[in-house]
Amino acid sequence: MIDTWQSQETYNKGDLVRPTNDNYCIYKCIVAGTSGTEEPTWPTNQLDTVVDGTVRWICLRKFASDSALDNGMNYIMQGNKLVVCETLPTCYAQACDPSEWQASTSYNVGDIVRPIDRNGFVYICTQAGTSGTEEPAWPTNDGETATDGTVTWEARQNFSLCSTDIASGDLTLDHGLNGGRKISVAEKSDILIYKTGVGRCAALLRTDTKELLLVTIPTSAQNFEAGAQAKITTFDFEIEQPSGV
Repeated sequence: MIDTWQSQETYNKGDLVRPTNDNYCIYKCIVAGTSGTEEPTWPTNQLDTVVDGTVRWICLRKFASDSALDNGMNYIMQGNKLVVCETLPTCYAQACDPSEWQASTSYNVGDIVRPIDRNGFVYICTQAGTSGTEEPAWPTNDGETATDGTVTWEARQNFSLCSTDIASGDLTLDHGLNGGRKISVAEKSDILIYKTGVGRCAALLRTDTKELLLVTIPTSAQNFEAGAQAKITTFDFEIEQPSGV
């Protein structure tokens, strides 16, 4: 935890402080000395400096308030699907494992399906309607569309290799380093692998709002073979309050 500024205190070069009235910035001592009797007016622009007695401070960066950390991590705690991907996903469609397409079914804008025979793409409904009696010819380029009965689908490349549900208790929230926050994900086993590839990252999704909540990269990639079963060992996702530069 970074100490709060103190009056008439000896500070050495490299010491870090926060203002007594937290402005979510930290300040690094760049000229050693003794702080003044009154707290300086702290700059909030990065790399701006201020003189304080015989000390000079430089503004380094802003960090999240405790409430902002709690709000953000509590939102992530609403994730209900864990997916292993072969490429870093940047949106929900690239990481999700949707239900397969169904004939003569009503679909709404935003619904996502996959072909009966997986092809590395998923398809987002951009025109609501009822699907046809036969599966359409699915395009395999991002952004291309397919007409299916009265439904229009738009193609999105998908990087998922396997997925598993996150149940109540699989995610735990705790304090992390330097007053930060940490989410621990419980071990998940016996996960059916539906696509052969190299697992390079794990993504946490919220399926009801179709959101990609976080992506974490393991220390090493692993090979996944379609039809086999996978195990994801417990891991932590941590946001650390700054301890320096």
